[in-house]
Amino acid sequence: MAGEFYLSNVTGQFDWGSIIDQIIQLKSKPLQDIQKQTQQYSQQKDILSGIASSLSAFSSTISGVNIDDLFRAKKADVSDPNVISVNVSQDAPDINFSVNVNKLAQKEILVYGNGFSSLTENIGTSGTFTLRYYTSLTDYKDFTISYNSTDTLQDIVNKINSVQNYVKASVYYDGTNYKLMLSETDEANSTVETAPDLSTKAIHLVGNLPYQFGYNLLIQGAQNAQIQIGSGTPISNPSNTFSNVFSGVSITAKSVGSSNVSIQEDNSKVTDFLNSVLKAYNDVVKKVSEATGLNAPFQGNSVVRGILTDLSTLLDPLVRMGIINYNEDGTASLNTDMLSSLMNSDRNNVYNTLTRLKDALSNYLSKQSNFFNSLIGEYQSRIYSLQKRYEEISQQLAKEEESLRLEFSKVEAFMLQANNIKQRLQDFIVTLSQMQGGKG
Repeated sequence: MAGEFYLSNVTGQFDWGSIIDQIIQLKSKPLQDIQKQTQQYSQQKDILSGIASSLSAFSSTISGVNIDDLFRAKKADVSDPNVISVNVSQDAPDINFSVNVNKLAQKEILVYGNGFSSLTENIGTSGTFTLRYYTSLTDYKDFTISYNSTDTLQDIVNKINSVQNYVKASVYYDGTNYKLMLSETDEANSTVETAPDLSTKAIHLVGNLPYQFGYNLLIQGAQNAQIQIGSGTPISNPSNTFSNVFSGVSITAKSVGSSNVSIQEDNSKVTDFLNSVLKAYNDVVKKVSEATGLNAPFQGNSVVRGILTDLSTLLDPLVRMGIINYNEDGTASLNTDMLSSLMNSDRNNVYNTLTRLKDALSNYLSKQSNFFNSLIGEYQSRIYSLQKRYEEISQQLAKEEESLRLEFSKVEAFMLQANNIKQRLQDFIVTLSQMQGGKG
């Protein structure tokens, strides 16, 4: 029965266990062959997966790129980046100009002067006041603040901050008293500039104010940024960023001073694209070379090796233009000097070549990725079939081994029984001989 345990050579005369081991070892040869084949397929599948991954990465590198955008890209060169920064879009004109920064934007910061003797001091009265924030000289936003006699300064601060986002309330300690401080959260929210005598300001508290608030103290006045483009009229803005000074041009003032700006075509986007293409190509070259080299699993495989032939054919127009060069190991590198020269002298030709190249690469890489993924699936099916066959043979050998052990144990039992009979016959003969000898 299955699961029975049989002891070999119990009699010490018949070591049938070693005989069965030799039989099973001989019959296990197909299992060894299956294991070897499975390992080979697994290695090949892993290599194909690596190539497929590099092809997919290559496809991703170019799939989201718009060649038109690369050639329409602009850049701004700034002579003094400590004074201004400039952002440009594709719509920016090719232009040179100077910028004078006359003023930087500032937030209004006020302190209410009487103060509280401690942070735990209660207001002592109840009431309501309005926080009024002027976004311009004529427009404002009101927010109502209610307080009671047991509120502290921190309670008022919390209430102001909870009802709006234009003014930041906080506690200011002057060394003696704790006072209410109000500051703009973003200078861009208001065009109001603070007058030195506070006759004009952005932040107002109106209504029944606690006596601890008292009079206003100006810590910092609100101020609009101001720049001048060339000899033009000065331009003011509540924030330091001036949007669309020209079409597609934004300028951010960083410090008072002067700087020159030059806006021109940005060829670096094309350079970056080609570098990324060649990096992806070189990754594929290394994967394929490792797979098809001397003693490699796919040595001499024309299907795998053909990838490099196909890709080099697609890149050939760039080779003939001198934009890329091949290295001794089969990888490619970018000739930046030639690219820069052609971008200036033959820009349209470079554009047309890259447009065709992107489309051709996209189609080819998509097909190859699908093919290799299908091939990987086929190898996986082979591995699964081998594993299933291995399991079937293993189970069959286990049954055969158990059957052999049963039969050989029966043989040994028979031999033991025969030996016992032989011994009894011998004993009987000896006894009989002795009896006959006694009579004589």
